[in-house]
Amino acid sequence: QVEFAFIHTTPFAGLNYYRIHAVSNLGLELPIFSSIMVVKTIFKSTISIYPNPAHDNLNIRYVTNNQAGMHCEVFNNLNQLVMERSFTQGMDLLNIPVSNLSAGTYRVVLMKDDLILSNQLVEIQH
Repeated sequence: QVEFAFIHTTPFAGLNYYRIHAVSNLGLELPIFSSIMVVKTIFKSTISIYPNPAHDNLNIRYVTNNQAGMHCEVFNNLNQLVMERSFTQGMDLLNIPVSNLSAGTYRVVLMKDDLILSNQLVEIQH
């Protein structure tokens, strides 16, 4: 089984379609394509992740009437989940302490149920 990670830093609002075209390490194309994955995104103007770079705390602001089912996942550069936090009803600002994380680049994913709302790189500095 082959694992990989890809971060699309500028997705379009709405539906985005992705698939993998396998290429050998010798540069030869293989006639192998993955199935198509569909990711639905919303406008980024409703989501703010700051500061970037972060030192002690990372703030995630999401303006909505219903925060139920919303959570945040933080992944390191090896794509390992290092932190997970959930919004509670009525909360529009999530403050995440990051001083216990090593300095480096992390991927912050904001999700509501199974829908990815934001997928952003954040630099942690100490």
